[in-house]
Amino acid sequence: MLQQAKKNLEEAIKNGIKGTNRECSYYPCHSHLQDCTFCYCPFYSCGDRMLGEFKISSKGKKVWSCMNCNWIHTSDVVKKVIEDLRKYNEIDEKVLREIFRRVRYD
Repeated sequence: MLQQAKKNLEEAIKNGIKGTNRECSYYPCHSHLQDCTFCYCPFYSCGDRMLGEFKISSKGKKVWSCMNCNWIHTSDVVKKVIEDLRKYNEIDEKVLREIFRRVRYD
C-alpha cells in the first residue's frame, strides 16, 4: 500500500468524513462537490472496469487509471467505508479487498 494512502486511511478512521476540500490545489480532481476524505483511494487499483481502466503509461507500462471514478468521492460510500474500517484493528490489503467488495457490490 502506498505510504500516502495509508496515512490517508489512518486520518479517515480517526477524524471521519472530511467533505469537500475547496482549498486543495487539485480541487476538483474528479467532480464538483466531491467528498475528499479519501484523496488517495484505499482501493487503488481495484480492477473494477466500471470504475477505471488499464492504460499504457508514458514509460510504456500498463497502469490502472481511475481518473473518471467518482465512486469513492460520494458521501454515502465514504460513510460506509469508514464504518467498515473502524471494525478492524489492523488494516491490510486483504481487509481492504473485503471492504471494497462489501461496499461496492452489496
